[in-house]
Amino acid sequence: MKGLFLCGCVMWVTLAVELANPSRLPHGSLLLPIICGCLFWLRSTMGLILPGTMLLLDWIARPSFLPLCPMLVPMLAVVCLAPSTRSDEYSTGRSWLRVPAPLQLPLLTLVSVILQSLGSLLPEQWLSLPAQASAVLENLKMVLIIALPVSAVISLTIRMADEFGMRRVFSQG
Repeated sequence: MKGLFLCGCVMWVTLAVELANPSRLPHGSLLLPIICGCLFWLRSTMGLILPGTMLLLDWIARPSFLPLCPMLVPMLAVVCLAPSTRSDEYSTGRSWLRVPAPLQLPLLTLVSVILQSLGSLLPEQWLSLPAQASAVLENLKMVLIIALPVSAVISLTIRMADEFGMRRVFSQG
């Protein structure tokens, strides 16, 4: 319960910081890696509901054409998290992705940033997507410059917390 409360507070403060001054931080550059980190830190049902709710609140505060991020990121997290019942599996997951566990968090962050940038396109921009590709790639680059290092630091923090016994490891009976 303490971890859930802490993750909720961190996500709320991050959302408030991004909403307070949108000209300094690109949309989602801090919020998306922190939400993905909370998904991987908590690894529970409430750990899926709380970040999904924060993504929904972010979409309500800054509406876009499609809410791809709030709809698909929790489902992608279930795909990444469901096959591994233990949080200390760091070689290769038993999932169909076959991505090493420390790289799953930055990969989920990358996918969530791509989903967010695609969801923010207007219907007219979808029709001329090849013409809009340079603007979309520029926006992706600005967000990923901040989001991927933050995601890597969170992934290393989760790994160190598991190694030093600072997280409770749940195992199936």
